[in-house]
Amino acid sequence: MAANLLKKDTCFSLQKEWHGLETIVPEITYETSGLDWTVERQPILLESTGKQIKGHFAVYCPEKEEVIQVAKDSYTLIQNSQLFEIMSEGLAGIPFKIVAAISLGNLQKVAVTVALEEKQDYLINGEEFKNFVTFASSHNGSMNLYSYDTSIKSICGNTLQWSLADKGILNLKVRHTKNSQVKIENMKQQIEALFKKREEWYTSYERLSQQPMSLEQAEKILFGFEAKDEISTRTRNKVGEIHQLFQNGLGNKGVNVGDIFGAITEYYTSKSSSNPGKAWASSEFGLGRDKKLAFWSAIEDGELDKLAKRGEKLLELA
Repeated sequence: MAANLLKKDTCFSLQKEWHGLETIVPEITYETSGLDWTVERQPILLESTGKQIKGHFAVYCPEKEEVIQVAKDSYTLIQNSQLFEIMSEGLAGIPFKIVAAISLGNLQKVAVTVALEEKQDYLINGEEFKNFVTFASSHNGSMNLYSYDTSIKSICGNTLQWSLADKGILNLKVRHTKNSQVKIENMKQQIEALFKKREEWYTSYERLSQQPMSLEQAEKILFGFEAKDEISTRTRNKVGEIHQLFQNGLGNKGVNVGDIFGAITEYYTSKSSSNPGKAWASSEFGLGRDKKLAFWSAIEDGELDKLAKRGEKLLELA
């Protein structure tokens, strides 16, 4: 099942989002989040005999009348209310506001996004960025309960979950197992470390985004990043679209490293699919998120020249 906004899902937000799938509300609490539903264990019976299948159970949402997955007996349910409790307890004493709440894939994934009052807004090279902390979980076994920091470029809504690459930052990971402890340790210290990492990230971004880049160099880098062993028609079309975003995407001028990074993040945030829900799910939880993180790592690790050489070789072979 595609992990996007489906019939039984909801998306509540305090403001308009780029995907246009949200319902704008004045305030979000657990009771008004659209996530005030539960999951429970239900036995699985064979239709032919009525006998129960041992070792497995159905994860069922009674309020929505939806079977979310078939799980092994060792799988432990984590309720949406627990997600809110973990968030509230962890952020106790830290001013914050819930700005969005969503379920995806017919209740398979849930997420709550908060704005911390301190150090949310950044102005880098004349570009405005906002940062939010998201707490996410799943009911289909696809991911643990975890948290991450997201940077959003205001002009285009591009997102990057850069904190996922920084081990030890927002160190919250709760597995769906019986022995898991559902709590956040030393959240205040983690938030302080997060603020420091934010400053370091934006300093790095500002420095790297001032490095010049030609149209030819950008094309080679994109082919080096996107192509596998050879350049397919599909890859050529994708690179062509990203290359255009490098030149005239929102906030881009086609002249520096910041522009090619902006092109990648714009493509994998909102342009990778004509279905806004599918693009959004990929951007935040799937391939799109991974591709954005991979490209930023290539920039930060000084591997753009390596990608350019690889792209040049692939173009010669093509």
